[in-house]
Amino acid sequence: MWIYVAISIFLCLLIKWYRNKEIIGNYGNRYLVITGCDSGFGYSLTKKLDELGFNVFAGCLTGEGLAKLKEETSSNVKPVMLDVSKTDSIERAFEFVQLNLPQNTGIWGVVNNAGIAGPVVPIEWLNKTDYESVFEVNTLGMVETTRIFLPLVLETKGRVVNITSVAGRIAVLYGPYAVSKHAAEGYSDALRRELYKRGVSVHIIEPGCFQTRITDPDVTCNTINVYYDKLQKDIQDYFGPGFLKQYKKSVKKGLTIGACSDIDHVINAYVHALTAKFLKHRYLVGWDAGFLVHILGRLPERELYKRGVSVHIIEPGCFQTRITDPDVTCNTIDVYYDTLQKDIQDYFGPGFLNQYKKSVKKGLTTGACSNIDHVINAYVHALTAKFPKHRYLVGWDAGFLVHILGRLPEWIADYIFAFNIPIPDLEKTNLG
Repeated sequence: MWIYVAISIFLCLLIKWYRNKEIIGNYGNRYLVITGCDSGFGYSLTKKLDELGFNVFAGCLTGEGLAKLKEETSSNVKPVMLDVSKTDSIERAFEFVQLNLPQNTGIWGVVNNAGIAGPVVPIEWLNKTDYESVFEVNTLGMVETTRIFLPLVLETKGRVVNITSVAGRIAVLYGPYAVSKHAAEGYSDALRRELYKRGVSVHIIEPGCFQTRITDPDVTCNTINVYYDKLQKDIQDYFGPGFLKQYKKSVKKGLTIGACSDIDHVINAYVHALTAKFLKHRYLVGWDAGFLVHILGRLPERELYKRGVSVHIIEPGCFQTRITDPDVTCNTIDVYYDTLQKDIQDYFGPGFLNQYKKSVKKGLTTGACSNIDHVINAYVHALTAKFPKHRYLVGWDAGFLVHILGRLPEWIADYIFAFNIPIPDLEKTNLG
């Protein structure tokens, strides 16, 4: 019996190995857009894809980065100035790409690589502006770049590849970065399911800690000093120089010892997401990423932990409140449709609009629970219980999504989520 089990396992591994080796080919006729190419992952990825023969539009934030890529790459790489935090900069880059694309050619892939670490300081040292500056790049930059370039990706039925982080799955203390990466994960999942029937696939790169410019220990510790010096006197006194010294020591140790120097692991994940025939939805890269997700992520649940303050999360499913009113929601859909440019309206069409509203209305009408006491009771328990939970998952649909759909292979979950999402009218016409 055991020999048959061993043979079966061997054959499964062999098939998996073979599938991983299958590639799309024809790189010389494929065009890519990559953001954040001045240094780090984006810089190395551009050079690697250039070696493979791809045509790359490499977005650079600085003139220095642009000039460096021009010097070090072939004519297949066209660097372009691109600040993902500014819509007008993305639109100018889009115009540059359109001008330099051969006629009737789309983009095979958009790689949203640009990102910043933001301030690695205690949450109490931060205000809304600190979060916004990180969100502008890590999340909204990704959203805007994808929105603007998506029509070119739809032409080729290509791919969108987004970098998030293991911090997008497990929050590792540092607020703005973790929050922005969690949002980027949610956006990527939603995008993948919306595009499921339209031939464009979406993939997420989730690296652990790697040695790049945004994880430089000295730069990070200098930023900590800057933020400490800006604190009001009473807050400085509360934390004190002893805390500051220990905190910097801890951060520096984590970034020095924990950071992997071989960024090729991340580059290889990017390349696989762009070239493989059989690819993953998520690429978890680095030993620390695996440890955080597969080990720590399964343990009971972490900045105020030692200071006597507990933090609790209420996670309701769909309940009947003002924000889930079906008529209000459908009216909002109409308003957004009416503000679209004519070509985008024509692409989606009235058929899509009617089906989309019908699907949304059905979900909010049949799926929403009328008894909000379930949520109220969870709030009350979190505020009054001696032994409260870290998370309160409220509603049958919330439990179903997390415990059933959340444990299925993602391709099955994607099929289920995308089942009621209609196809744009023009896409239907093109399909036949």
